[in-house]
Amino acid sequence: MINWKKAVGITAAAAMLIPMAACGGNDNNSNGGASSSAPAETQSVNLSVWSPQEDADWLKDMEAAFEKAHPEYKVTWKNSVVSEGDAAKTVQTDPSAAADVFMFANDQLGTLQEANAIAPVNDTVAAQVKELAREIKVLASEVDAGVNDVETNACRLSGSIESSQQALGQGVGIVAQTGDSFLKITEAAEGAVSVQTEISGVIDASRQELQTICHFFDQIKDQYQEVVKHINAASLLGTTKSAMFEDMDNMISQIPPLVKDFEAGR
Repeated sequence: MINWKKAVGITAAAAMLIPMAACGGNDNNSNGGASSSAPAETQSVNLSVWSPQEDADWLKDMEAAFEKAHPEYKVTWKNSVVSEGDAAKTVQTDPSAAADVFMFANDQLGTLQEANAIAPVNDTVAAQVKELAREIKVLASEVDAGVNDVETNACRLSGSIESSQQALGQGVGIVAQTGDSFLKITEAAEGAVSVQTEISGVIDASRQELQTICHFFDQIKDQYQEVVKHINAASLLGTTKSAMFEDMDNMISQIPPLVKDFEAGR
């Protein structure tokens, strides 16, 4: 995240290069007889800067941006690591050795003023700093609005995700109920198959018993035919012997109807 207070401070300090370059740069235009219409030459400036270690990369970016915006100056940067909390103490030790630009904690302002370690800025630089501050304020407002939009959309997304999770949970519940119902149907089907198997076994056993009974009656029928043959043979012996079998013949004559009735019922 950009520290806007630091951005304003370093930009204001860099803007001071304009009067500093005019006073402390190379004396390429010191000849008073030079024509005022001659093209401006690049002026060299040495500038020392203190910054915390964590701002080293950011500071280099700011310095590069200044050089790009002001090609009329050739700046030699001398950067040193001095924390914001140690700036006032370091300056008080030797104010003449203080950096041209340095960062300091807000509560050190009075101490630095007493040590004459803070130089006033002219109206031009002050106007530039105010304009930059205004632009940064607008940019910060836009960033805040963007962050608020992101937070709002994140809340909406979270609500949508929660609703989706609830719907998914309901869907999982329905699937589970469907699975239970399917399991019950499967168990019922397996039970029906078991019953059908038992019924088929009973039918097969009944068929076997019926076949046994039919075979028994077939044997009775064969034996009856043999008896009839013997009776017929005995009848041929004469009236005397045939009278002996009259009652037997009457009794046996009842067997065929019984056999026919059984076969009809089968």
